[in-house]
Amino acid sequence: MNIAHLLGLVKGFQDGDWGMIISKAGLFLVEIFGIPYLFKVMLNIELISLPPGVYGMLAYPMIVGLVLIVIGAFMQMGGLGSVFWIFDLTGILGDIMSYSRLAGVGLATFYLASSFNLLSDWVSSTVSSAMPNVLGTILAFLIGMIMLLIFHVFNLFLSSLAAFIHSLRLCFVEFLLKFYEGGGKEYNPFHMSMRRETIVGKKF
Repeated sequence: MNIAHLLGLVKGFQDGDWGMIISKAGLFLVEIFGIPYLFKVMLNIELISLPPGVYGMLAYPMIVGLVLIVIGAFMQMGGLGSVFWIFDLTGILGDIMSYSRLAGVGLATFYLASSFNLLSDWVSSTVSSAMPNVLGTILAFLIGMIMLLIFHVFNLFLSSLAAFIHSLRLCFVEFLLKFYEGGGKEYNPFHMSMRRETIVGKKF
C-alpha cells in the first residue's frame, strides 16, 4: 500500500496536483512517526528502539502530518474535505486488514490440508486394524494414497482460485485506486456493419 501511495505522490508531482502531494506527504508522516508513537502510548509496545524521551517527540511530526492531510483534503475536495480527510487515516488500517485476508487464505489452506491428512490417516489405520495382515497393509496404503491425492488436488485447486480472486480484487479495489486513472479509447468491439434495404412497391 505504501508503494501505491508513493506512486500517487509521483502522479501528484507529474500533474501538478498540490492537494494530492500535501495529502500523501502528510500520510507518510503519520505512518512513519504516528504508528510507533501510538503503539508506545496506547499498547506500551516499542516498535523501534529509541530513548524514552524520544517517543514523546514523535507526536509533533504526527500532528504535522494530520494537518497536512486535512489541508490536502480541502485542496482536493473543497468543503467536503472537512469530512473526508478522516477516511485517509482509517484507510490505512482498512487497507492493512484487507490485505491480511491473504494470510487468512493461506492459513485456511494449511488447516484444510492438515484435516485431510488426519482423515486419510484415520481411514488407513481403521482398515489396517480390521485386516492385520499384508493384504490389509497394502489396502490401507492404497486407500490412504488415493484419499490424499483426491483431497490435496481439491485443496490446491480451491486455494489457487481463492488466492487469485482475492489478490485480483485487492489489486483493483485497494492498490490501483491510490494513483491510477483510467483513460484511453472507449471500448468499441469489432463488428460487421450490415446494410439493410427496404423495397416498397414491388411484388415477388
